[in-house]
Amino acid sequence: MIYLDYSATTPIDPRVTEKWVSVETSFYANANSDHILGRESKRNNDESIRIIADYFKVLPKEVIIMSSAVEANNTAIKGLAEKFPQKTHIISSALEHASVIGALSFLDQRDYEIETLGLDDEGRYDLDQLNKMIREDTLLVTLIGVDSETGIRQPIEEAGKLCHRHHVFFHSDITQLVGKGHFDLTDIDMASASAHKVYGPKGVAVLIKKASVPLIPLLHGGHSFTPYRSSTPQNGLVAAFAETLRLSSLEFDDRFIKVEKLNVYLRSKLEVFPEIHINSNQHSIPHLFNISIQGSRPEEGLAYFSDHGLCFSSKSACSGQDEFSASVYAITRDKALASSSYRISLSHLTTVEELDSLIKVMKTYCSKLCEK
Repeated sequence: MIYLDYSATTPIDPRVTEKWVSVETSFYANANSDHILGRESKRNNDESIRIIADYFKVLPKEVIIMSSAVEANNTAIKGLAEKFPQKTHIISSALEHASVIGALSFLDQRDYEIETLGLDDEGRYDLDQLNKMIREDTLLVTLIGVDSETGIRQPIEEAGKLCHRHHVFFHSDITQLVGKGHFDLTDIDMASASAHKVYGPKGVAVLIKKASVPLIPLLHGGHSFTPYRSSTPQNGLVAAFAETLRLSSLEFDDRFIKVEKLNVYLRSKLEVFPEIHINSNQHSIPHLFNISIQGSRPEEGLAYFSDHGLCFSSKSACSGQDEFSASVYAITRDKALASSSYRISLSHLTTVEELDSLIKVMKTYCSKLCEK
């Protein structure tokens, strides 16, 4: 089988697994305990948090360990709304992860006004429109860092600066950006990310919350790393996340260059197919390659590709079962393209031989569509 669904999840790096097991074996005590083993676990956790904080260029106290980016997104949005109930206007986009959309839908049912920011002709946030949308009662702007289907890198840094000029909080889900691109959180109040998207374990994530941002936690009772998320500290998972980010930073250039070359190669082979429309553009990170296949039904197409040993997706794994891709429609305004789109995710683990197999099967599939 050929795996090309790295944006849904990644295999854990064996070096990260080794770190995880090592810490779980050596530092198994509850880091909240006052005895010597508990204090040793706490020291090890503190070092892991420092590594995570250094990666994001924030203070250790601004790192909140979560179980998933879903939890991080919900904590950021609902926790801020709980803190400032008098402000009921929130701005977001059609590109957001299901956990952001779900949290906003929850607030919408409680009389919050949720507005959707438009995109420019290249599929990026319309910052002029954002500037006009912000009001006196605007609590939060939450915008994803990279569209998880087309891979378009969004100008979140500029959006954060704009929000700060208006004294409005800004949150970004940067899960698809970590390990795949550079970013600057200087003007971003809160950011969410998960380890399993960047060759780390499932079950551990982070919410970066700047010290100046007040927040009501979703969970109460018990102790943890911070007062914003109660639970017994997950020593091994946190160490594994820290190791994931350390390796990602250390090997970023080599990984990125390889993926970029693979992207160029795949584009050169698929753009000659008359049945294929490439939705990812010059603003897309190379790891995400989105196409539409004329006349294709993704549920049938994915079954065909899977039967031929190819694993990729039509939409984000968390986007639900909508008839078409909201992300592709947002940038193309074409329901036919949005209803026939596929997301191919590349990795530094991907080989040219794997892409050649994809191209060969893709050619046969397109030929079969033409025969219908």
